[in-house]
Amino acid sequence: MRNLFSLIAITLFLSFSTGVILAQPGQGRGMNKNKAANLLKLTDEQKEKIETLRANHMKEVIDIKSDLQKAMLDKKEIVRKGNIDRKGFVAVQEKISELTKKMSLKKANHQMDVYALFTAEQKEIAAKHPFMFQGQKHKMQEGRPMCPNCAQKGMHRRGMPTQCKPVVVPVK
Repeated sequence: MRNLFSLIAITLFLSFSTGVILAQPGQGRGMNKNKAANLLKLTDEQKEKIETLRANHMKEVIDIKSDLQKAMLDKKEIVRKGNIDRKGFVAVQEKISELTKKMSLKKANHQMDVYALFTAEQKEIAAKHPFMFQGQKHKMQEGRPMCPNCAQKGMHRRGMPTQCKPVVVPVK
């Protein structure tokens, strides 16, 4: 009985540790940030200023994102209730559009604030590598068709196939 317990414990340990050992490092945003910093040969002072700008930018964007999520929940609530009111539905959609635009402008201003820190040589390098100022797409979403019902690409959250219902606004 002891030997059986020991064998099971060793097997479990090896199966979990093998996954950790063989795991590959991710290709997340941190990798791209470091790649860009190495490519541009940023000084320590520039890196520090960029990190300060990034932290301030994220603090501003977090508030906008939370407002955006609340507006999206409001839209879902309007649809869920059934008898959809055109005025309320359109008002929430306008708020969502406004918040999305605000986030895009914050991002563009942040990118230009970072760009202003570059030397002339670094600006030339950045011009040759436009990926530094373009949004990163997830590899699984590239080339996927848009969902006709909700304008999301391909699969929805949690890997579930598209099962969304079309939103139909009744005409009054």
